[in-house]
Amino acid sequence: MASTTRRTLRRHKKSRNGCRNCKLRSVKCDETKPGCRQCIAYGVTCNYDDGKSDLQVSTENEIVFKLPPSVSYWPNQKEQILDKFQMRTALTISAGRRLQVFQKEIVALARTNPILMDAISTLTLMHERYLTGVSSTRLSTSEAYHWYRALSAFNSRLLLPLRREEYIPLWTVATIFSIIVYTYPNADTPEQAWPLRAASTSDLDWLLMNTGKHEVHKLAGNEWDADPVFQILSFQHEDELLPQSPAKVDFESIPKWFSRVFHLDGDSDSRRNPYHTAAIELAEVLDRNCPVITTILSFAAFRMNISHELQQLLLRKDPRALLLLACWYAKVCNIGVWWLTPRAVLEGQAICRYLEEQHGYDMDIQLVLQFPKSILFSSVY
Repeated sequence: MASTTRRTLRRHKKSRNGCRNCKLRSVKCDETKPGCRQCIAYGVTCNYDDGKSDLQVSTENEIVFKLPPSVSYWPNQKEQILDKFQMRTALTISAGRRLQVFQKEIVALARTNPILMDAISTLTLMHERYLTGVSSTRLSTSEAYHWYRALSAFNSRLLLPLRREEYIPLWTVATIFSIIVYTYPNADTPEQAWPLRAASTSDLDWLLMNTGKHEVHKLAGNEWDADPVFQILSFQHEDELLPQSPAKVDFESIPKWFSRVFHLDGDSDSRRNPYHTAAIELAEVLDRNCPVITTILSFAAFRMNISHELQQLLLRKDPRALLLLACWYAKVCNIGVWWLTPRAVLEGQAICRYLEEQHGYDMDIQLVLQFPKSILFSSVY
């Protein structure tokens, strides 16, 4: 008969004064105070007394990350977009004191005005897509989301009385809208572009966007004309980057071929000649090698301050109004600004072809037309 081997089990001494955590976990407590080794190893607060919860996570070894003073928060998506607008996109739409206003006051206002934030988001995302080399004549999903939010909210807001603190944000929104709409000419070839294409509700939509700014100005009244920020943004403030028009126009300094077609003579003024102001502004930069930013701001001033009468002449395809616009397009098409080039080249070429086809008999117009033609048809978009 096989012998039976009896295994003797070692008896463990029970801990009678151990902590409750160890008793709950059925492990031997070494009864070290104020905290036993078992609890320290397990990461809980030892609880000999009744004032502490069972198995409470210890915070003694918690690592606390402290951000340096210069980085007081982790930037969210909103702040990332504002940062890109401030440091990158704003530099492509303005300069000098206007740029400083966009980078400081406008960015600050966007943090509390959702309409302005959506408008800035649309423009900044469009610019970012351009920088990545993705070319498209349509808004991306994210751009369209912010665009339609901003447009819907803006139109709704104009139906109600405005508060004073809304004047600058909403006027800036209208300015950004005109840039966004200008960026897309709704055409891939000159034949598809205005004024060659059939009449459409989108004809000169970028120009009609000025109506939004006029509406904001009308609702706000004249009380904000003295606002220094508004004066800078609206081109009412003199700027060292813009050519300064003399108090009296020197018509003798303007090329004869240019003066003749736009009726610029000693009797010409903005009341009697619908081309006067725009033609004088164009003459200031026409034959000069101006700094790029001067040309951009001069064109921006032309777009923002174009008279209602000249706007209507453009919509009716008046040949001299079209010629003025073609000359402006020729001045800005090759300066390398992402939002200016596509429309300037496409619509500029379309205007030249239209004037050749419809007004080839007018020698004065055809003479001036040689200037924009020589530039626009050697440009790419």
